[in-house]
Amino acid sequence: MSFEHDPKDTYIRADEKFERSLQHMLTKYRAREEKGPVRPLRLVLVSVLSTLLLSAAILGFAGKSGALDFLFSPYQDISFTYVASYRAGVKGWVITGYYGQEAAVVIPDKIGRVPVSGIGAGAFARSEKLTSVTLPSGLDTVGDSAFFACEKLADVTFEDDTRSGGSKLTAIGNSAFADCKNLGTFIIPQGVKSIGDLAFTGCSGLEEITLPDSLTRIGEGAFSDCEMLKSINIPGGIDKVSGGLFAGCLSLESLDIPDNVKSIGSAALYDCRSLSSIRLPEDLSHIPDYAFWRCENLTNVLIPENVTNIGDSAFYWCHRLEVITLPKGLAGIGQQAFAWCETLSTTALPDSLSFIGEKAFSFCDNLELKVSEGSYAARYANEQMIPFDIVND
Repeated sequence: MSFEHDPKDTYIRADEKFERSLQHMLTKYRAREEKGPVRPLRLVLVSVLSTLLLSAAILGFAGKSGALDFLFSPYQDISFTYVASYRAGVKGWVITGYYGQEAAVVIPDKIGRVPVSGIGAGAFARSEKLTSVTLPSGLDTVGDSAFFACEKLADVTFEDDTRSGGSKLTAIGNSAFADCKNLGTFIIPQGVKSIGDLAFTGCSGLEEITLPDSLTRIGEGAFSDCEMLKSINIPGGIDKVSGGLFAGCLSLESLDIPDNVKSIGSAALYDCRSLSSIRLPEDLSHIPDYAFWRCENLTNVLIPENVTNIGDSAFYWCHRLEVITLPKGLAGIGQQAFAWCETLSTTALPDSLSFIGEKAFSFCDNLELKVSEGSYAARYANEQMIPFDIVND
């Protein structure tokens, strides 16, 4: 089977317009850096003359993204550029760039007497030298694409100030650590409530990530294409497994989705080729499109009793799937839902079925259906010339 559009692309492709703007900005800053340090008087003049223009531009971006409420003139010290901001009533510096020469960066908890409370959008993006970063305990946000494509970044440490109750971090932005290919482990501190869309997509070396119990949201595709990730625990505060969340996690072996999860987004476990064990939550009502596409090591799946619909291509190309247990209240099975499940054997179709999509069981060469006499499922099996047995409850 071929697709004109790979559904996983929806979840792993970064915003191209933002990327072009970001690259242009970094090129300009690096060109200025190569000319040598800026003299203090020149810095003052540049700051004064550019205040209105830069602040207006940043405010325009902030208003659009909701990242910052108020921003003021940019500042620069020997290593960092930063801006003053008020966000949700919190005053502090937001780091906007790094111009030091160290590969191991320690972000200060204060600049002068003012605390550092955020890492701005794209602040370290595409850094070619950054290998480790230490983030202060007073930090409350890591902005969108803050460390995007820092390919040498291997270690991220969140300082823990026990006197103030640990890290104050509450949010990790969209694509914040996307394409950081050298990250091996990552511990997200307690207190973080939100992980943005594509936050860790493309972290191909990431083997272990620890999620805090405080989490209430994990964005779409947040861990997509984390090819070395073998296992992960979903915290109890999460009520939705977002679309494409683990798409392309080729090494993910098992997943226990807790019962507090009420829905699963499309392509959530798309192309998880090593997945051999999955537990679905009891209150799940729908298996979405492409949910387990090419999970070729799955052998046995128990569909919860509350599920009424299985989406298109949900279990497509699950070569080793031998047993699928369908609930008695199932109403519909999407097109190609079980296509190319070559090992699938005896499967009971419930009387509640009223729709089975085109080629739902195509190329299931070992399949035999169990159906009730006179049921929609019996008519379907007969019309599609699929071997079946009539059973009476």
